[in-house]
Amino acid sequence: MPPKGKRLTEKEIAILKRWIDDGAHWPESQEHWSYQPPQRRKEGFDSRSRSDQDSQIDRLRNPIDRYVVEQLRKEGLDLSPGASPEMLVRRMSLDLTGLPPSPEESVSFNNAWHASNDKDYRQELVVRLADRLLASPQFGVRWARPWLDLARYADSHGFQRDDLRDIWPYRDWVIRSLNQDKPYDEFSIEQIAGDLIPQATEEQIIATGFNRCTTCNVEAGTEPEENRVNQVMDRVNTLGAIWLGTTLECAQCHDHKYDPVTTREYYQLFAFFNSTALEAERSKKDVPGSIKFLGPYRELSNPEKREERARIEAKRSRIEQAIAMREKELANEQSHWEEALQVRKQSIPQENLLAIDTFESTNGSAHRVLADGSILLSDDNPPATDIYSVSGVSKLTDVRGVKIETLTDPSLPGDGPGRGDADRPNFVLNSLNGTYQELVPNSELVSIPFQRAKASFSQKNFDVSHLLRPNTNKRLQGWAINPEFHKPHWALLEWDKPLGSTTGARWRFELVQEYGGARTIGRLRIHLVTGESPGEALPEEIRNALLVNPAKRTPKQAKQIANYRRSKDDVLAKHLKDREDLDAQLVKLKGPKTLVMEELSETRPTYLLARGDYRSPRELVTPQYPTFMRRKLDTDESGSIESNPKQRTRLDLARWLLSDQNPLAARVAVNRWWSELFGRGLVATPEDFGVQGDYPTHPELLDWLSVELMEKGWSMKGVLRTIVTSETYRQSSRLNPILLEKDPVNRLLSRGPRFRLDAELVRDNALSMAGLLSLQQGGAPIRPPQPEGLWDKVGGEKYEYEVSPGESKYRRGTYVVLKRSSPYPSMLNFDATARMTCTVKRSRSNTPLQALTLLNDPVFVEAASGLADRIVRESPSGAWEDRLGYAFQLVLARKPVAAEQRLMQRLWEAESKSNDDSKAWLLIATTLLNLDETITKP
Repeated sequence: MPPKGKRLTEKEIAILKRWIDDGAHWPESQEHWSYQPPQRRKEGFDSRSRSDQDSQIDRLRNPIDRYVVEQLRKEGLDLSPGASPEMLVRRMSLDLTGLPPSPEESVSFNNAWHASNDKDYRQELVVRLADRLLASPQFGVRWARPWLDLARYADSHGFQRDDLRDIWPYRDWVIRSLNQDKPYDEFSIEQIAGDLIPQATEEQIIATGFNRCTTCNVEAGTEPEENRVNQVMDRVNTLGAIWLGTTLECAQCHDHKYDPVTTREYYQLFAFFNSTALEAERSKKDVPGSIKFLGPYRELSNPEKREERARIEAKRSRIEQAIAMREKELANEQSHWEEALQVRKQSIPQENLLAIDTFESTNGSAHRVLADGSILLSDDNPPATDIYSVSGVSKLTDVRGVKIETLTDPSLPGDGPGRGDADRPNFVLNSLNGTYQELVPNSELVSIPFQRAKASFSQKNFDVSHLLRPNTNKRLQGWAINPEFHKPHWALLEWDKPLGSTTGARWRFELVQEYGGARTIGRLRIHLVTGESPGEALPEEIRNALLVNPAKRTPKQAKQIANYRRSKDDVLAKHLKDREDLDAQLVKLKGPKTLVMEELSETRPTYLLARGDYRSPRELVTPQYPTFMRRKLDTDESGSIESNPKQRTRLDLARWLLSDQNPLAARVAVNRWWSELFGRGLVATPEDFGVQGDYPTHPELLDWLSVELMEKGWSMKGVLRTIVTSETYRQSSRLNPILLEKDPVNRLLSRGPRFRLDAELVRDNALSMAGLLSLQQGGAPIRPPQPEGLWDKVGGEKYEYEVSPGESKYRRGTYVVLKRSSPYPSMLNFDATARMTCTVKRSRSNTPLQALTLLNDPVFVEAASGLADRIVRESPSGAWEDRLGYAFQLVLARKPVAAEQRLMQRLWEAESKSNDDSKAWLLIATTLLNLDETITKP
């Protein structure tokens, strides 16, 4: 006996003495109960505990009831009476869909129930009710909530920066899978390793978002490798909680103190997850504060736009064919085009670089001349406005135009060509003035008369033709390039009378840029254009290539000429523009993006980390399953579940977890589902099936349900159907003195379940009763009303919390945005979590904050108003009693008892003295929504 602690009882001492007297036989297997394969009872039920005359024998409809009754009778108890049909329909609706029954559904079930006393008939009613609710699309929305708690699903990274990210398609996948009753083994395998399944579908890849739900630290100064290792550990720990019911995290630093898991085995599991793509990295290797979130993201198809996308893709295919045909025609016509140019080669338009020898900025901008003859503005803080004056000397004649090039450069914000904004590096050239003066004594300064203008691209309302007119409004006049940023552009201005001198002339151009916001050119180059038709000026490299004999041209020259020819063809240009427009339409039809798992092509080595420190690697380890559950590994071809036992993957791990080699997966799953329905699992510690966890209250029932799940195709709905149609589930939840003494927390299942609804369901039910709830499914998270300023933060992206428009803000709680640093406050008051880690079971508290939320939160105030309107609008008659009865039917699925009716009448009369019925019914509605019974499963 330990020196301290609770002493053994006389009963326990007697058992030990009897065991010693019988020889103190020790069982052959000392393996913990949860590590032994679940088995069905073979010898049947103990018939001595009841007789054929037993008054409750007909209630034992399935093995669940028999296991429960057997245990109850050992304690001198029996099943409680059945719940009333009104309570049963409300209980089952809340459990299976998370929503209350409509008054019509409740009344219909109640009437059918009382139409006959036949037990088989009533059982059939219950089965039909269960089947209808299990088939409802709302089933998946309700049952996704506990799974998303396990998956630690959220819409943001967590930690101090807590930026938002896209992963909601995974949430929608969970809902779809639950509604489809995807077998639990497939449901699990696809989430752990869907990306590794051969020819994986898009749905299977979306499923891997499960392991991307982990938090990600992108704070300045974060060490990327430390963040990555923490994420892998989280994945191992989550796997242990969900499929092994084991606290694996205890073995990160040392061998588990209670369960048979060594540190080495922990890192062997770690190795399965250690070769996925890095999720956060420094954008600049030597700058600790430059941490950047990488993804990886997967672009998804959009099934709703599939037909429209197919139509546009077919049209694009036809355009592609037209482009190919026109390019073939151009190739055939190439020689004729070149011959025509050769005939007039003396007048071929030519671009001639103006060597700039003088540059001035009215606001003192620094500059330097680059090797290609361009001017680069080089100061870090450009002025809001500026005027550049550039000039150079040339001996050209027959000059008929000037080409202004605006070029990009890595030193400019966003590469330019503008200087003021990295995201929108625009410029506005308000006007261009030019002068020409021959280099002879007493020559006249000539103002260049620009006649025509064209450009590579012009912004709407800022066309290059504005440079030909006087500048009257600096904010609206000029040439600009939005949204064609981050690429070079040019403008060509022509005049009619040729200029130039063989003795030389000075050309001077003034670029006026007075829009503001540093919308000025960051790098420019100037060419003088000679030839008969400056509008068709040939770039210098094209002109030089054309002058070379075709047989002697380099491949580069031939390609340059062909590309130039293509760029000048109007027919091809139209086809290319049409294709560009179609591509833009296809972009709009793209589906969302979502985070997914992505395996590296090369495996990362995995080391045992001393004390769990990523900086202290020890011996090398390889992927392996825990020894305490490993029974038939590396067997022959007929027995192995692995594709390659020597190089195990996450897919092998997933298949092993859901195979008969793992005795825990089914047990842990059915125990969680039982806990959702009864408020307490058959194992009261659903997160811990190890030595420190609770022993099952009904071990044989737990095993029976586990085997049932596996042998019936891993159907979750099948197990739930069996449970909710049992007499055990259908008992009344009423507590009496005997049950309070012998079974105070309902360990023995001596009565039906009764406990407060989860946070999301409290909100959903209020909106549903008010007739406001939107049942729209899928899509990006919603933002219902919440107090202002909750999303204000220091560091990271700044987000404005904008309430979702229309009915979107009334969608179910499963769709509410979850920002980990600031979860939706009303749900937090009802014990929802920030989902920073895997949550196997939420706490269920009872605090004044919950009452204040129901009375004052905008959602519940609006729900009360909607319920009051609905009572008046939909009640069968205007009589007060009818309206009150309808109100109770909407909220509690039953009629009020006499005492309740008297109390409500006093409230109504006190408020309606002013003959304002609307205020009186608002008070009644508020009272009903704030009842304990309203937010409690009956």
